[in-house]
Amino acid sequence: MRRASLLFMNKRNKKRKMGSLGVRKKVKLDNFSVQRNLSTLRRIIPGCDRADVDTLILKSIEQILKLQLQFSVLKSLSNYFGI
Repeated sequence: MRRASLLFMNKRNKKRKMGSLGVRKKVKLDNFSVQRNLSTLRRIIPGCDRADVDTLILKSIEQILKLQLQFSVLKSLSNYFGI
């Protein structure tokens, strides 16, 4: 009976160990994903090739606001001229 309980404990411990390894891998993958997204932003946003993260986020926000303004201007012009 004791052997059966030891086998059960070993299986449970293996699952715990596997679970903790899975979490570590997920953190590494999340970090890789963030780095990939930052490099994509650096390519999309003009003038941010070598900017730090804070500057990159601020420039991204500025770029989004600028594009929204351009869109609203073009939309109002198209409504005015009936296009």
